[in-house]
Amino acid sequence: LFDKCASLRFTHRVTYAMTLGPCGAATMEAAVFANGLREIARACADFAQSEGLHITAISFTSQRSSVAAIGQDGSVLSPFYMWYDKRSCALCAEHIAQHGETLYALCGMSLTPVSSAPKMQWLKNTALDAYKNAYKLMGIHDYLLYLTCGRFVTDASLGCRTALMDIRNFCWSGELLAMFGLDEDKLCELVAPGSIIGSLSDAFARATGLPCG
Repeated sequence: LFDKCASLRFTHRVTYAMTLGPCGAATMEAAVFANGLREIARACADFAQSEGLHITAISFTSQRSSVAAIGQDGSVLSPFYMWYDKRSCALCAEHIAQHGETLYALCGMSLTPVSSAPKMQWLKNTALDAYKNAYKLMGIHDYLLYLTCGRFVTDASLGCRTALMDIRNFCWSGELLAMFGLDEDKLCELVAPGSIIGSLSDAFARATGLPCG
C-alpha cells in the first residue's frame, strides 16, 4: 500500500507453488489466485482503516503467459496452464517449421511453450468442451481484473506476450488467430497499459472491506 507521495506504507504476501505433472505439465487452480487477491486486499483495507487512510485506487502488475478457460459468469472451466507448462512443445515446433518468419514479423516473438497462443491451441486440442464453453481464455492478471470490476480486459504489454497480437497495430491479428485455430471472441479486449478500466464491484468490496467504486 503506497501513499500519494509513493511512500510504502504496508505490505502483505501470499505464497503459492505450481503443481507439476508428467509431460511437462505445470498448473494452478484459479481459486489460489482469487483467494490470495482477497486476502491481500482485506489486509490492506484493515491497515488503512486502522490508520485512518482512504484507499482510492488499485493497480495490478502483470503475470503473463498463463492461460485458463473462464465462463461469462466467471466460472472456472480449466486450471491455469502456467507459463512453465511445456506440453505445447510439439505445436511450437510445427508452427516454427511452417510459419516461423511470418510469426516473428507479426508478433515480434520467437515462439516457445511460454507463449499463450500454443497453450490455448493445446487446450482446444485436449479439452475441447472447456474451449467451447469458455467466454474468454484469460491470463492470471486478466482474471484478477475481472474479479475486481467484472470486465474482461487485458493490456497490450500482456497481449504482445500471447503471440496473437499485431505489435505494429496493437490489435489481435486475424492471421495469427487463423494460424493457431483460435477464435478472436475468446480473447479479452485490449487496452493501453495504465488504463483505468472500471470501478470496484459491490461484491469484491463486501468481500474485502475496500471501498466500493
